[in-house]
Amino acid sequence: MKESQTVVYASFSEAVAASPLAQLEAERLGAVKKVLDEGAQKAQSLYAGMPEEKAQRARQADAQLLNSQWVAEQQGARAVVLTEVRKAAADLLKKEGYAMIVDRDAVMVGQPEKDVTGALVAGLKDAKPDFGTLPAVTPVNPEKG
Repeated sequence: MKESQTVVYASFSEAVAASPLAQLEAERLGAVKKVLDEGAQKAQSLYAGMPEEKAQRARQADAQLLNSQWVAEQQGARAVVLTEVRKAAADLLKKEGYAMIVDRDAVMVGQPEKDVTGALVAGLKDAKPDFGTLPAVTPVNPEKG
């Protein structure tokens, strides 16, 4: 490992977009959206025959729950992606002996030759993020509790 005090920068957002991570995240969120939509459809079938006021309350509660789950899944997927970027950045830092890699968004101005975004993207080309299992959505029949 090389030793230096060199500080470099990289665009983490560009690295995500230029690597497989953006597509993998989009695919994951598409699968999550499908599961949540299917759960919403199942829940809709439970409202039939319910008094309108009760059905409206159930719809609102289900919508809030599904929206909360969607936001949590988006945040979780982004956290997994950023973990992959951090791992690749740490590997690059160690390999090249940099003192620090800073996100380009935090750099006011820098020498173009200090931009290591391309090297970071190369380090992400084989990234295989683990997003975990898809959420399970099981509507509760309000009539049964």
